[in-house]
Amino acid sequence: EMDGVKIATLQSIHFISKVQDCTANIFRIGSTESGAILLDSIELLSNHAPRAIENLKIINLEKAVSQCIDAASEEFDPQWQKKLLSAASFGKDSLPYKLFDPRKFVETCDLLRVLNVLKSLGIFVTATQFKKLTLNGIINRLLKANNFYDCFQICQFLNSQEKIPTITAT
Repeated sequence: EMDGVKIATLQSIHFISKVQDCTANIFRIGSTESGAILLDSIELLSNHAPRAIENLKIINLEKAVSQCIDAASEEFDPQWQKKLLSAASFGKDSLPYKLFDPRKFVETCDLLRVLNVLKSLGIFVTATQFKKLTLNGIINRLLKANNFYDCFQICQFLNSQEKIPTITAT
């Protein structure tokens, strides 16, 4: 694969790749990166709200939000995707208006929804692979497998209504 190696066995499929810097910075033990502190803050919020708010004041919040969004797009586990996106949302809501473009957050959420649907179909695609294959490539693969409903669903997730005539013509 372009960004790693897939190992398929009779029981499962494993993907081995280099951990991206954004993910490594957040999950490294003892990390003081902005994204790591933001992720810790979301967990502190339920128990120690004042400490969580104080953490936001000591970090570059815009950088932290971007790191969490980027790490979420690289993550395969939906539970960690949700945690990272929750942290990004918490940080994004604490930023001054118009300092952060919310489209990046929304696009990442839509992309992860599509990648998770594909994974449920047995098609394991990373965010990097999806960007390289493009939406047309994914739709063509799904159409060859007669997964018409999934094509519609993906077009809806990505707000690509112009692709629907291609699907119905098949």
